[in-house]
Amino acid sequence: MITIKMKLIPLLVSATFLSGCTIEPGSHLSTSGKDVVEQQDSNFDIDKYVNVFPLTPSLVERMRPKPLVAQTNPALQNEIQNY
Repeated sequence: MITIKMKLIPLLVSATFLSGCTIEPGSHLSTSGKDVVEQQDSNFDIDKYVNVFPLTPSLVERMRPKPLVAQTNPALQNEIQNY
């Protein structure tokens, strides 16, 4: 029984560390004391180029593609009969 617990402890510890990385990945990284490279487009104003619309259920319903419905093609039927 003790050997099972001893084998289970490293597994639980490693699972705890790995699950912590999924909750807050990279949250412990700080930029203090490091060289921060400023990008050329860091002050880029995207508001000039983008329109933002609220996503509402009615907008989703309007943008939903209409279901395709099979229709008869009389011209094709005539072509087949005349073949």
